[in-house]
Amino acid sequence: MQECPKCSSKSIVIERHYNHWNVYECVNCKYWTYWHSDECCKKNDEIITIDHKPSGHIAIYYQCINCGSSPNRNKPLSTKKYGEKIRSEFSNSRFLEFKENKERERQELAEQKSGYNLRNSKRFKYHEYLTSEKWKELREKVKERDEFLCQECKTNKAEEVHHLTYENVFNEKMAELISVCSDCHKELHKSEQKTV
Repeated sequence: MQECPKCSSKSIVIERHYNHWNVYECVNCKYWTYWHSDECCKKNDEIITIDHKPSGHIAIYYQCINCGSSPNRNKPLSTKKYGEKIRSEFSNSRFLEFKENKERERQELAEQKSGYNLRNSKRFKYHEYLTSEKWKELREKVKERDEFLCQECKTNKAEEVHHLTYENVFNEKMAELISVCSDCHKELHKSEQKTV
């Protein structure tokens, strides 16, 4: 990753290393993502191997003796150039194990990234804010100002507080909030969704 997809900063660092992946983080906005490592593993030690195909053909590949990967699996090496450098039989079982390990790491990183995205989403921060002491105090002041009466139906007791605008969310002004009963609050949100 050379540029942050979120803020376009070029200040990217490798924040964590895994066996087959690197985690990149933007120094500017803390956005992170993962990308497979250019090396097969951190103990890269490739040898030249021969693979005897069921068809009778042979193919020559690099294979790492530590992790089992083969960086040229889709493009065999030249028999003329590398035939005399063969050190071992290609291990399909090691190669499959490498692919499974790499996929397992990818899934773990995908789950971590999903959790990170959730925790840093506006929706999550908003719901977290609604449980804060700051919001509880503000909500009580608004209900007191409105004498605990729903400002929509003017009949029911106000149980909740509604945002008239989300422009200053997390730093709302009292004028941007009204006290409402739960039924009117639901209706207000339904009508807002219809206009979006």
